[in-house]
Amino acid sequence: MDLRGELDIATAAMAVSYVSDVIDNHHGPVTADLTALAFCDAQGLAAPVRMANHAKHEDRPFHIASTRPSLVKIMRITGLDRRFLTQSADRRQAWQRQVLPPGVPPARDT
Repeated sequence: MDLRGELDIATAAMAVSYVSDVIDNHHGPVTADLTALAFCDAQGLAAPVRMANHAKHEDRPFHIASTRPSLVKIMRITGLDRRFLTQSADRRQAWQRQVLPPGVPPARDT
């Protein structure tokens, strides 16, 4: 499913409700594609966490796909990249080089 436009204080609850309904009615993995997300504030960043928590409660896999570099940067700063971004190590390092300011080391694989 695609999330488009802005994910912010005005839209986060509605997005969580929508995705929760999908999780409740779809008995397989749910993937939120964030390619078309133009803006995300703190409430918007909390929305995927709430979605993932609901999916976990319902025993459904939940993934985020196709995040934009600006969102990856915010997720990296907050640590949410480790929870949601399941890219290969090489691709993740390439994204980190794109979005991290000079002097900030990329996350190491463990």
